[in-house]
Amino acid sequence: MLLGVLLVTSVAQAQIRSKSLDLGIDGRYYSAPLVISLGGGSIEGGLQSANFSGQLGYFLFENFAVGFRFTQSYEYFWVERQHFNSNLGKYEPYEQIENAYIYGGYLRYYVDFNEHISFFGHGEIGVGKERISYTQDDTLSGVETIRLNRDVSDMGLSLGLALRPSPRVGLELQVMRRFVLESYAPQSAGGLIQSENFQGFEFRIGARINLDMGAAFQKNKVKNLRPF
Repeated sequence: MLLGVLLVTSVAQAQIRSKSLDLGIDGRYYSAPLVISLGGGSIEGGLQSANFSGQLGYFLFENFAVGFRFTQSYEYFWVERQHFNSNLGKYEPYEQIENAYIYGGYLRYYVDFNEHISFFGHGEIGVGKERISYTQDDTLSGVETIRLNRDVSDMGLSLGLALRPSPRVGLELQVMRRFVLESYAPQSAGGLIQSENFQGFEFRIGARINLDMGAAFQKNKVKNLRPF
């Protein structure tokens, strides 16, 4: 009986109070080399991809938050010796750069394991714009850069682990299944396809701070606060 009371008390103290602000950041980075074999030789290339997301939310109920998110992503892909620049008399690489900005919302719910560890489910959705540039051969200048804008929308679902080294700060690890749809405006699509979509898993690392906006900051209750 005593053990059961202690467990219930521990979980209750670990809950995030309603009327608390939820401030979070997370991100990922990926880099990989590329080697293409051609007969007796090879050419090199590579891919770099980064994603940063910030969230500002509010706990409507204990352990349940809703809020606003902003995400910026960057991707750089290149392959050497793909274009011959007749003006310079040398080969130049193929390059493609993508920058996306997405605004949207999120939902999050925590399940407490103990006062230092919580598991959570997270869902997010958003829309935004993406700027893309890539190189191609040009008979006049040798190599030219094409620039386009396109609409982008995404949705993500994740499961994660929150570690609490201090009462109001958490470190997070999560695995997200992300779905992305990108579409070109008709006037700028040219010979490119009108839309493309992809999905995949992302491993994210982040940090979080919760600020109790209610009476929880009263001196006689501060020692019992568990914002995660």
